[in-house]
Amino acid sequence: MNSSDFVDRYESALNPSLDTIQQRSPVIEGGVIERLPSIIPLLPLKEPPLLGDVLRVDLTLAAILKLTLPANLSLAHNPILDQGIQKFNGWASCSMLSPSDSAKRIPLLPMNLQLSIPSPTGFMDPVEPKSSMAKHYLACDLGAESGRLVHGVLEENQLSLEEIHRFPNTPIRNQGSIHWNIDQLFHELQKGLEIAARLKQPFQSISCDSWGVDYILFDADNAPIPPTFHYRDPRTAIGTQRTFRRVDWPTIFAETGVQMMPLNALYQLAAEEKERLQNAQTLLGVGDGFNCLLGGKAVIEISMASTFQLFNPKAGAWSTRLLDLMDFPRELFPSVVPSGSRIGALSPELQRATGLPELEIVATCSHDTGAAVAAVPAKGPQWAYLSSGTWSLMGVERAEPILTDACRDLNFTNEIGYGNSIRLLKNISGLWLLQESRRVWEDEGSPYDYAKLTELARNAQPFASLVNPTEARFVAPENMPAAIAAFCQESEQPKPQGAGAVTRCILESLALLYRKTLEELEALTGESIEVLHIVGGGSKNDLLNQFTANAIQRPVITGPVEATAAGNILIQALALGHLQDLGEAREIVRGSSHLKTYSPMDREAWEAARRRFAKLLPTQS
Repeated sequence: MNSSDFVDRYESALNPSLDTIQQRSPVIEGGVIERLPSIIPLLPLKEPPLLGDVLRVDLTLAAILKLTLPANLSLAHNPILDQGIQKFNGWASCSMLSPSDSAKRIPLLPMNLQLSIPSPTGFMDPVEPKSSMAKHYLACDLGAESGRLVHGVLEENQLSLEEIHRFPNTPIRNQGSIHWNIDQLFHELQKGLEIAARLKQPFQSISCDSWGVDYILFDADNAPIPPTFHYRDPRTAIGTQRTFRRVDWPTIFAETGVQMMPLNALYQLAAEEKERLQNAQTLLGVGDGFNCLLGGKAVIEISMASTFQLFNPKAGAWSTRLLDLMDFPRELFPSVVPSGSRIGALSPELQRATGLPELEIVATCSHDTGAAVAAVPAKGPQWAYLSSGTWSLMGVERAEPILTDACRDLNFTNEIGYGNSIRLLKNISGLWLLQESRRVWEDEGSPYDYAKLTELARNAQPFASLVNPTEARFVAPENMPAAIAAFCQESEQPKPQGAGAVTRCILESLALLYRKTLEELEALTGESIEVLHIVGGGSKNDLLNQFTANAIQRPVITGPVEATAAGNILIQALALGHLQDLGEAREIVRGSSHLKTYSPMDREAWEAARRRFAKLLPTQS
């Protein structure tokens, strides 16, 4: 079968009748896919698809088709599929065991099915096709390492997610400065929208979310004014100095309730040249800016505004006092809208360019952490969350902000979430230390994936060395492993030798930092925390999850991994009236996600490590 035949068969199968589907029972034979599932949304292909090719297969159709795998195909190790029948959002894999024992993998992307794997032949129980009642949404989730466009389907109290397009987020480094490549990111989003259009689904709406604190300046024509500075750009040092010449720290906290971090928008704006601000019509958070570029109104959603350290959470508006003290032009700051606001429709230009219809644009929680917390599958009181990724954000939900001296001194923040809830949290350095170490090792010719690093760490010596991940030296070092080694040497600990020792040092130190932060939360609120929910990409790190349970000596529940995308999509559903309230949305997350519980272990060893870790922290904290 040549490539042209494959494309022809793909296009003819986009909308097959059920009778036609049943006549096309696909079988994988002899290392080549001889007969195809009805929909394989991955084009173009230069060559006929081989067994080792990466294909996306809609398992809903595959199950209807009674997809049969031959005896020489077996399931690759997958902790979820190993459990038999499970609800699962993510990648499953099959491996063909060749005579040389080299495995060729076919990733399969389930749509939240009940999978039954009774034998290595891989038969799956048939499932019903999606009904016309299913609601389809698009979520653009922009992260510090990558962005992606996600297709969400909500049907019969089940949420399924499919990643349509993933793309790298590579900052521009120029003469010591760091910028975000906004044009490239939006180009990649548009490519994702073109892929989405080929799926021929009745999409209801779209929303973009991103990290907080950074902003895009827009001119009078709603065009971005470059550059868009990265929060790790060194200019923040200048901005911090300029700010504290005009206003003291207690006043800033009393007005905003936001923790002191030099990367906040307040200090970035203080570093700007006045002429650049005068030439701007408005500024928007990155997620809000992308909603605007899609065709939405130039507004900022409240969860994003609350990260800027210029928003007053009690007044629910920009702090005019701070704006005036800093001499920032008030007109630069746009209207603030509630989470779940309907702000426009996909522009005619993008409709023509992508082939999508006039989708609604919803400002969900434009700040990714706000979206992730909306998807925490918790119920009842006495729980905390940890959004684990490049940053670790640990906190609790509250009705009112805490603006006390104790909160300020402990450097907690009061950000706003869905329904004007307060996310009392601390933003601490998370897997950034490991990400940067991995980058250095790769540059030195020793590339590791995260699974390998976790394996090496598991076999490394426990508690050989610990670091304080919040130290300023770890914010943007040229060489993270060297910075870790220097800290250890200065604190009279062994310097970690090798990737496994460095990784274990990072993970154990993070877990101990989580314990300290959890205890601070309990002290601030006067309430005990009985369980910690970990969501986000970092929740995939099984070793860190167990270390965290050990350190805090409380149960840890992980999942969903895709909390930000899930929250984004569920808030779209709430905005469009497809769900009633956040409680119903969280119930859907509980029923749609694979959740795992980690029980605490090794109390004495971790208590001894806690005492060592405390000596590494500044005395005032």
